[in-house]
Amino acid sequence: MEARKMKVTGLCVYCGKPATHTCSLCGALVCDMHYNADKGICIACAQGKKAKK
Repeated sequence: MEARKMKVTGLCVYCGKPATHTCSLCGALVCDMHYNADKGICIACAQGKKAKK
């Protein structure tokens, strides 16, 4: 059986570009530039701030 990947659709809450990730803490949709891949969270959560929604 083939594993299915969920696709993120929407725009980055920071810059408006197509979102490619969802923050695992706050749920914000973000692009590659605004995502901390090592932690799986957006830049605001990585800095201890809450993402704007």
